Amino acid sequence: MSDLGTVAVGQSGGPTAVINASLAGVIEGAHAAGSKVLGLRYGIQGALTSDIIDLSAVDTEALAHTVSAGLGSVRYKLKAEDYDQILKAFDAWNVRTFIYIGGNDSMDTADQLAQVAYQRNLPLHVVGVPKTIDNDLPFTDHCPGYPSAARYVAAVVRDVGLDARAMRRIYFLEIMGRHAGWLAAASCLARDVEGAAPHLIMLPEHSWDERLFVSSIDEALSRYHHCIVAVAEGFKLPEGDVHLGIIDPFGHVRLGGIARQLAELTKERLNLPNVPNSDILGYIQRASSLSRSEVDLQEAREVGRRAVEVAADGQSGFMVTIERLSSHPYRASYGLQRLDTIANETRKLDGAFLVSGRYDVASEFIDYAAPLVGELPKSYRLY
Repeated sequence: MSDLGTVAVGQSGGPTAVINASLAGVIEGAHAAGSKVLGLRYGIQGALTSDIIDLSAVDTEALAHTVSAGLGSVRYKLKAEDYDQILKAFDAWNVRTFIYIGGNDSMDTADQLAQVAYQRNLPLHVVGVPKTIDNDLPFTDHCPGYPSAARYVAAVVRDVGLDARAMRRIYFLEIMGRHAGWLAAASCLARDVEGAAPHLIMLPEHSWDERLFVSSIDEALSRYHHCIVAVAEGFKLPEGDVHLGIIDPFGHVRLGGIARQLAELTKERLNLPNVPNSDILGYIQRASSLSRSEVDLQEAREVGRRAVEVAADGQSGFMVTIERLSSHPYRASYGLQRLDTIANETRKLDGAFLVSGRYDVASEFIDYAAPLVGELPKSYRLY
């Protein structure tokens, strides 16, 4: 067993409904190992500004059931000149273990610190804990945060679908997913009967086909007298991304507006009197307490605990992964993957989950996502 020293932990990227469960798991793992735990406020910036919280007396049960990032989060790209300042702070606090909870960019930050510590022969163990509603980290079956966000999306699409059915409307709902369509694909779980929403699911992995788009909407209107389109924010039209012109420190442009653009196109192509309704689901899909998945809560907490165990075993430069053993019943185990193979990589929706010639996902995707999301409330229909 390695000397964990003081365990420093930070949260980074978009908050989720279960990111604090991972934090609780880290604290519990550190306590079990007899180590002190310091929380970095606003991610890695807490090390740069010496903004820390002693987490020794935290109520981990209450923390695990609280949404968003309890320590505060950040999108900060490390500069070469930051390394010395961070490592100096860690040394002053006797930090021998650094756990970073986050997504693609966060794993890049963790990887950089792990490599610098190795090159300098420093006694610092760095371990990543996955977190992203986009579900786009490679080498893990899924990411904590995704099942809860997917549950929220499915519930909203079902509710909106019933509303549009009653009012006989076309409705476009824009869902997060810059490069990968995992979250928008989860809208398929809203379908509880034949003809239920969504009628089109449009993902970054799909290509634009105007004829298919128009005919699919027209068919839904003819058969069901309403149409719900679930579209990922990263779905591309021939002219490129639809965005808000805002760029984060990692160079990512904030996307938004594809639902409105498709709604306007629908009015034009179907010669409708008005532009159909559209909404951007927004930040609420990331960290809603209304949709937390029980599987998600349990796994998020466990990957936090496992990260401390990995460091205690003397390993550094790894991210904890979730490995599915079976879907029916759902069972999973935990593994490890090197950070340098994960950092800045994006896992697209698996090709087996796409349907050729349709804006939709295959039944295999339901088998994948349903055990993570859990059963949704039943809807009763009079007609």
